[in-house]
Amino acid sequence: MTEPPKSGIKWDDVVALIKAVGGTIKNNNGSRRKFQIGTTKFSTHEPHPKNVMDKGAVAGLKEWFVNCVGVDYE
Repeated sequence: MTEPPKSGIKWDDVVALIKAVGGTIKNNNGSRRKFQIGTTKFSTHEPHPKNVMDKGAVAGLKEWFVNCVGVDYE
């Protein structure tokens, strides 16, 4: 991943990635979504009306992968 994070990552691609590694996506209030892989969780808003994540959401997703899932981008 680049630093600073890119915007424009498609929501559907993120959902597919989470599911591909055995994760789940749960709906919370409104557009709030909770991703879970094992015991780790990440909450964010599903983007609308566009289907792309902003830089802040991408940064949070990256931090979750690095700290909780064990992905190292170095």
